[in-house]
Amino acid sequence: MTNDLLGMILHFAESLSGLSYLITATTYLVGVALLANGLYKLKMLGDSRSMMSQPMSLGGPIIRMMVGAAFIWWPTLIDVTTYTFWGTSSPLSYQPSFGYEVDTVIEVAFQVIRLIGLIAFIRGWYYLIKSGEQGQQGMMGKGFTHIVGGILAYHMGATVQVFLNTFGFSG
Repeated sequence: MTNDLLGMILHFAESLSGLSYLITATTYLVGVALLANGLYKLKMLGDSRSMMSQPMSLGGPIIRMMVGAAFIWWPTLIDVTTYTFWGTSSPLSYQPSFGYEVDTVIEVAFQVIRLIGLIAFIRGWYYLIKSGEQGQQGMMGKGFTHIVGGILAYHMGATVQVFLNTFGFSG
C-alpha cells in the first residue's frame, strides 16, 4: 500500500473486521452474563418475597434474560430485523459509481457507519434493560430508537437507496 490518504483509508478498513469480531465476542459474553444475572435476580426475588421492605418487580430480571438471549443470538436477530424492514435478510448493497478512490472512501465510510450502527443496536438493547429497572423513565423509547437507528445504519446502503427512491432521486 502507498503512504497517501487512500492507503491510510484502506489500512483502516482492514482493521474494521477485527473490531467487528471484538464486538461480536463481547456481545456473546455480555449475553451470557445477562442471562445469569437475570436468573440470579429471579432467585433473589423468590427468596426475599416474604421479607420485602420495598416492592420488587419481575420486569427487571425478565428483561435482562430477554436481552441476554437476544445478545447470544444477535446475528439472527439482526437478520430478522432486517427482514422486517426490507423483506429480505440481505438488503440492497451500495453500488458506487464514481472513480476508484472515491468508491473506496465511500465503502470504508459505510463500513464505519455499519460498525456504529452495530454499537447503537447493542446499546438500544442495553437501554431496554434499564427500562425494566425502577426509576428509569424514558429508556424504552430511547432503546427502540437506538435499535431502529442501528439497523438503518448497519445497512446504510439500503437506507440511502430507500431514501433516494422515496424522494424520487436517481442514485
